[in-house]
Amino acid sequence: LTGDLRGALAEFDALEVLSQHGVLSEEERSDVVEFHAIVLSELGQFEAAAALLDGLPALGDQGEEARRQVNRGWIALLGKQAGHPGKDPRPFFEAASAHYSRQGTDSQKLNSQINLAATALLEGRPEEARRCLEEAARWRDQGLAIEKFMFDDLKARLLLAEGQKRAALEAFERLDEESVRRHLPGARWQALVGKAEALARLGRKKDARATYAQAEQLARSELLLIPFHRGRETFLARREKATREHLELLLEEGYEREAFELLRQYRTGALAFLERDEKLLTLDPEARRRWDAAVARYHQQLAALEENPSTPPTPVGSESRDAGAVTTSDTSSAIFDAAWSTLGLHTAETRSASQPGELQLAFFPREHSWLIFALDGEGRLDIEEKAVAPGTGLPAVAADLLQLVAPQIKAAEKLKILPWGDLDFHALPFEGKPLLATKKIAYGVDTGGASASPTRKDSARSALLVGNPTQNLLWTGVEIELALETLGHLGTFAPPIHLIGIRARGADVREALEKVDFFHFAGHGFFDRKGGQSRLSLSGGELRVGDVLTLRQAPEQVLLSSCSVGRATRASGVEGLGLANAFVLAGSRQVLAATREVDDRQTAELARSLYRHIAETKGEIDLVAALQKAQLEWIATRPMDDAWKAFRVFEP
Repeated sequence: LTGDLRGALAEFDALEVLSQHGVLSEEERSDVVEFHAIVLSELGQFEAAAALLDGLPALGDQGEEARRQVNRGWIALLGKQAGHPGKDPRPFFEAASAHYSRQGTDSQKLNSQINLAATALLEGRPEEARRCLEEAARWRDQGLAIEKFMFDDLKARLLLAEGQKRAALEAFERLDEESVRRHLPGARWQALVGKAEALARLGRKKDARATYAQAEQLARSELLLIPFHRGRETFLARREKATREHLELLLEEGYEREAFELLRQYRTGALAFLERDEKLLTLDPEARRRWDAAVARYHQQLAALEENPSTPPTPVGSESRDAGAVTTSDTSSAIFDAAWSTLGLHTAETRSASQPGELQLAFFPREHSWLIFALDGEGRLDIEEKAVAPGTGLPAVAADLLQLVAPQIKAAEKLKILPWGDLDFHALPFEGKPLLATKKIAYGVDTGGASASPTRKDSARSALLVGNPTQNLLWTGVEIELALETLGHLGTFAPPIHLIGIRARGADVREALEKVDFFHFAGHGFFDRKGGQSRLSLSGGELRVGDVLTLRQAPEQVLLSSCSVGRATRASGVEGLGLANAFVLAGSRQVLAATREVDDRQTAELARSLYRHIAETKGEIDLVAALQKAQLEWIATRPMDDAWKAFRVFEP
């Protein structure tokens, strides 16, 4: 209920231990598994969620079994809305509907028909959707506020699907007004997107652009605050679709620069959405109290509106203000104001700018094509397009897109890739060689304008070297010795702090990180597929994404010599939030990391080459240039070994 999905997963792990020891009854265990599946679906783990529910025996109580079928249907429906292949939600909803039609309440009958209508509309069966909504209309007036909104929203979308554009616009305008009156920002976002789509189809392009801009602003403000239910990943997918429609309008009218800025803002917003999850997990007790109080107040407001929609929200009492929940009005942004400030998310307005000699490359899918945006160091923006069959992924066309901007690439000194999905852009072929053979390459993290940590003005830079905290890797000692020797000879570093083996305790590492300019970690890293998190193993603890995001100051440069910590969850194609991304968000200027599992010995050999090239820089360390040289050496000496592809440098 508080939106702390990561915290919920940790509690499920604890409950699993109780279950294994027989503490939970069979009924309790069944409830836990079902709730676990719902949380996994919120995190976009739709296949894992469905598998959990598939493993449960049927319930003896037919009403409870019908309720579970609804949950199974919703998980399948949300997955399809987010673009994930999975089970057909229709049989689950039909099974529940069959029970509720005989023994259900009016609310259950209304929900059944709404669910079936949503499925039919998603799968392109408007006639079936209309029949379901006509059936649901019998119980619409007895429904709760959210049920009425879902009914009216589906009806408006059906009108749009049937080509009744003006009627659809009027319906979405009513929904917009109603959602404002009831202070429901999630509902308002949906209404604005539908309204913008209707305006665009009516040829009112200027009004449509303005309405899409309203929806985008709402997504970057209030929707980032509130605990989002029924599919965080689904919301990100819907937002991607709305962004695509908005971008199409901008390009059609010749607003190319605005289209590129919109793409950057979308990327920043998607990352901030994931960042919120991680920071909730790390709140101190007082900050957590403020957050929970704000959430409680928010749910109280929703409940009051459900009971009496005509009554305005009640004034905020002194007790709520004392809890840091509300300021002067009862909009959700006011409710969360004080609690929100403690999270300190990177939500600043994005303004794209390349450094001199740098070329930014960004990608975006259209229905029948892929776009590549190229912004050079002089501020010139070029947009090229490659026609493709619907559903074609970026890996199939990325190399062709690079050729479309070949002159700009050749003229640049450095490329900054703003990735879309999990693709090794630096390894793509370009004029017969890997792209990195022609230019230095970094991967951009969309920080929303957050600046990197300032370079300390001390007479000597400081470094933290952490090696083999788990004491089971043979080659990490080589890396630490290389780092000690190289940094010692540069003349710009004070004697480094080095924590080896059991001395690399979690608390000591986290404390030292805020005081150093350079951080090298050589040890185990992991990526948790279920939770979508990457982390470093320390002695008696871990360094997680949330730990990094809450650093008061991050090291300027970071070298993570471990498995998979450059990997991240993927939110609708956009680069997600892994440990390397977290360092950049926290203020690091350069972070070198691997995106998949790497061999201990191979990593040490790459580190040897890296530090040799760092030693040549005479104190001005550039991890991008050093990695490029090390990878080219690897290709030349080990042409059959492609382990070099796993490593990349992340920058803001």
